[in-house]
Amino acid sequence: MSYKDDHIDYPDGTQIRCRVNDHNDKRPVVVFIHGTAESLELYNFMYPYFETANIALNAIELRGNGGSGGIAGHISDFELYVRDLRRFILGQLHNRPVYLAGVSTGCLVAARLAQDSRFTVNGIIMVSPLINPVITDSTRLLSKVFSFVIPGHFTSFEPDDHCHDDNPGNSQSESDQYSGKKVTFGFISALFRERKRLLRDFRYLKLIPMYLMFAEKDSVIDVDHTLDQFSEFFDGSEKYKFEIVKGVCHSVLLGKNRVDNLQKITAWINKLEMKE
Repeated sequence: MSYKDDHIDYPDGTQIRCRVNDHNDKRPVVVFIHGTAESLELYNFMYPYFETANIALNAIELRGNGGSGGIAGHISDFELYVRDLRRFILGQLHNRPVYLAGVSTGCLVAARLAQDSRFTVNGIIMVSPLINPVITDSTRLLSKVFSFVIPGHFTSFEPDDHCHDDNPGNSQSESDQYSGKKVTFGFISALFRERKRLLRDFRYLKLIPMYLMFAEKDSVIDVDHTLDQFSEFFDGSEKYKFEIVKGVCHSVLLGKNRVDNLQKITAWINKLEMKE
């Protein structure tokens, strides 16, 4: 493999897993941020395709997921995710210019990092961004109330996604990774607070090239609303590109034609690099 496993240490003993590419000094640098209830291992299959495209793929595992410290399915504030990403780029990557690639929850974390002027973000790839989740009014209301009373209480958030058609060869089965998709009321409340912060400072993203991928049959996010938001915001700018991927649900990079979608992402990055 072209990476080494590493971790970010906190004084309280929390460790955040990450993967650092062996060749970050020679190529475009990408930081990948996975989605809810996922792990680094689920995306092992991506590395050869980025290597072939001569792009250095790095990754961070969100707290509470996989082997990273924290409570599974729970976060009190999404800024903790963003803080971990900041520390990874500053520490392991020495604050190099980066491309950020996020899936679902990871998109929100990536976009919030890009709003921080201390970092140079050359482009953002958002795959099924969890910015406008499909969630009932009652669940959202309960999350506001229960996040104060019983923030660690679990509830269903993302519906089961059974659109993965074959095994990408990961160390854990997709059925294991996607069983339940349970998160806490505290997580849901934190998600909407972070969404509010993102939209409040949305203008800071306008100068950053952005590539959005949406699943045709997504039942987790409101694709039409999200497309309208971004299309109005970028207003025909050549920096903005979006694509609807047919035949999959929420998990575009784990569904059929995953290789084609990865190659589109790497081609987009290399095209931007040629313009530099």
